[in-house]
Formats: sequence, C-alpha cells, structure tokens
Amino acid sequence: MSNAIYRGGAPIIADSPALDLSNTIYTPRGHEHDGLCTLQDVVDWLAIIQPRLQTGTSRGPGDVTESDLIRIRGLRASMRRLLYSICEGDSPSEADVATVNAAACLSPQWFQLKLKDGRPARYRASDSQGIDAVLAALASDAIDLVGSERVEDLRTCQAHNCSLLFLKDHPRREWCSPKCGARVRAARAYSRRKTAI
Repeated sequence: MSNAIYRGGAPIIADSPALDLSNTIYTPRGHEHDGLCTLQDVVDWLAIIQPRLQTGTSRGPGDVTESDLIRIRGLRASMRRLLYSICEGDSPSEADVATVNAAACLSPQWFQLKLKDGRPARYRASDSQGIDAVLAALASDAIDLVGSERVEDLRTCQAHNCSLLFLKDHPRREWCSPKCGARVRAARAYSRRKTAI
C-alpha cells in the first residue's frame, strides 16, 4: 500500500504522476487546499515528481512562470474531472479529453535504444524542453492510465473528508494511505464503544 507523503504542501502517493497532479487539490480535515498556489509550490512539486516523469529529456522544466502556473493548473482541473468521472462511472467531458490530448501533443516523443551496461535498453526521447515537456509527460501518463487495464483499479479514498485518488493494489484496500485507513478504523472503534455505553 502506498503512503501519502505531504511534500511541498501536496500529497505524493506515487501511484502515477497524473494522479499526483490531481491530488495537489486535497482536503485535510474537510478543508480544501491547493498544493500548487504559487510558483514556488510548482517548483517544489516538480522537483519531487520530475524523476518519475517520462519527459524524454534529462533537463528539468527550467524557470517556471505565472503562465506556466496557469497552464499546469488548467491541465490539473481537466485531469481531475476526467479521473473523477471515471471513478463515478460517468462519461468524461469532451472538453476535458481535448485538454489532456492537447497537452500530450506539446512534446513529440519517440523511443530510441541506448546502451546500458553493454545491453540495449529502450528509452523515450524528445526535442521539447521546459514546461511543455512536463505537461506532455503528465498528460501522457493520464492517457496511459485511462487507456490501460489499470483504470479498473482507479479509486477515490473512502476515508471521511479525503478526496485523494489512488490505484487499488490490494483487494481490501479502500484508502489512499495507511494513515487514512487508521483514521477510519479508529472512528469505527470509537463509534462501537460509544453505542455500547
């Protein structure tokens, strides 16, 4: 089971970069928080997520601008609506699908071979840099998730006041993290004790 680790103000579950982007809006104790409010929030979040992104480039996003903040938040909004609609069994909106597709087109990518320890290995290459490569990688991850069998494991946390998305990796898993599971079990135990009195 993954652990939701709060870094840079946003939870990182590490099931998928696309889910981690969606989870930058979260609701601890029932109050909605945005983990990508400022440019520094984006820089901090990207520093954590960058090693897991398949951007096709080893360079980071570079300087992040206000325009980049608006773009990443726009992709996040469409991605969240798309993923939550899938969790609820609804059809995603065409506008959200178009936004994710447009972001995926920002960075043309291809596979090449690279020798690693004397053996050929496949890696993703791209001629794009900066935030375009990041947005394309996040959108591609969402497309890979939604278009694969893993989409059947997409869930929302069942803990009270938690809105995080995760991939169910165990038949009995209902929560994004052990912390949420412990809160639910503690609340159930308290309720049983209270009704027994």
